[in-house]
Amino acid sequence: MAWTYDPALTALKDQVRFAIGDTNAGDPLIEEDSEITFCLSQTANNVLKAAAYACRRAAAKIIREVAAKGDVFEQAKAKEQFDAFMRLAEDLDKESSVLNPPGVYAGGISISDKDARVQDTDRVKPAFTADLHNNRRG
Repeated sequence: MAWTYDPALTALKDQVRFAIGDTNAGDPLIEEDSEITFCLSQTANNVLKAAAYACRRAAAKIIREVAAKGDVFEQAKAKEQFDAFMRLAEDLDKESSVLNPPGVYAGGISISDKDARVQDTDRVKPAFTADLHNNRRG
């Protein structure tokens, strides 16, 4: 595979590229479409989480490539790019959390829900119950 981008943003891969600003074929951040696909697979196809994942990969690549060079100026420039990608990754994670908040479950609200949980044979037995201190002897 190669680097591709469609500004129509119909494919998740293109949405990830858009989110990280990887829209210039002449200067790709993530060189292979398969790498973007991998980022999506690691984040259950959550575009913003995949974009944050891709930013961290791009940051790691920058540091790895420049670490081999002894040029102090190049290392300082790479550090700035690294920091920028890591900040973008953090921002994308926050944005994803706002747009896709984790689900909240409040159990025991309905009688049927409570009964279903009590009858679930795979459920871990609770350490405390409502009748924990009831004296069951005679």
